Amino acid sequence: MDLEKTTLLSNDLDIDRFAQSWTVKKIIPENQTTILFGDEGSYKTFVATNLAFQVQNGLQEIAETKKTGVLYLCLENQIGFKERLEAIHCLYPNADAIRINCEKFNILSLDDVKDVTNYCIAYEIGFLVIDTISQAIHEGDESNASTGRSIRNAFTHFNANMITVLAVHHTGKNGSS
Repeated sequence: MDLEKTTLLSNDLDIDRFAQSWTVKKIIPENQTTILFGDEGSYKTFVATNLAFQVQNGLQEIAETKKTGVLYLCLENQIGFKERLEAIHCLYPNADAIRINCEKFNILSLDDVKDVTNYCIAYEIGFLVIDTISQAIHEGDESNASTGRSIRNAFTHFNANMITVLAVHHTGKNGSS
């Protein structure tokens, strides 16, 4: 490693190489994973659903937003989800619908990750919402390093296939993450 030749000053960085592209400017980086987390009852699902509709329709209300297809994996709280969608439809009555799947998805299963990836590619979906991470872990322990690596690998797989991920996660019972 030759640091003398490869070290740059911050004002010399190549904008094409180091610039961040955004799905939602300054909020959701494109082709990366963002975690939306908070306590129970902190409107995470409503925020995630609103962001999904913003992206699906290229709405510019929150920030500059790139339009792309959306797949929302609603893995918990299906009861009441329809009411949340109706509230969003009241905000955006002419908005295109998002794709929603409520079937079990195991983020630790490479087959499930590949199936979701292939579906996203086939239907030109560039934004995937996983609500919630804990429900996507079937047999794993969230605090286990191996589980963490598997989740990271799944996110990396989605991102490498040009899929931006918004993953919803709960804080711990005592407010810890």
